[in-house]
Parts: sequence; structure tokens; C-alpha cells
Amino acid sequence: LQAVRCERRQAGGDPIDPAEATRTLAAFDGVWETLTPRERARIVELLIERVVYDGTASRVDVSFRATGIKTLIAELHEQREQVA
Repeated sequence: LQAVRCERRQAGGDPIDPAEATRTLAAFDGVWETLTPRERARIVELLIERVVYDGTASRVDVSFRATGIKTLIAELHEQREQVA
């Protein structure tokens, strides 16, 4: 059910509210410290699509998921509502 909700939000194409993103990310350091390794891995999977290392050039390229931050914000917002 959670996955379906995430996909539905992603397909909706709702723009990210910059103020909401700023508030959510500002509180993220404190949240990160409380997460289990499994929860941290889930967040990284939401945000990062691909990591490519070029040893010859000593370069790392990171591709981010276009909808990752929106999904993360929505999930964090949903969790806050459940706690309140």
C-alpha cells in the first residue's frame, strides 16, 4: 500500500513547495541520527538512482531520482501526521 501511495504521488506531478522542502530538509539531520541502517538505506534508494565510479579519471557521478525528494517529503509529512 505504501508503494502504491508513493507511485501515485509521483505520477501526480505536483510541484515541490520550496518552503516545505526547506523546512523538511532543515530538520533532516536530527531525523537521520535516529534512523536504523535499513531506514537510511531506504532514503538513499529514494534519492539516488545511480552511482558510477570512473577509476581512470578518479570521478564519481551521482544521478538523483527526479521524484525522490518529493517522495521523501511526502513520506516524512505523512509520518508527522500519524504522530500528531
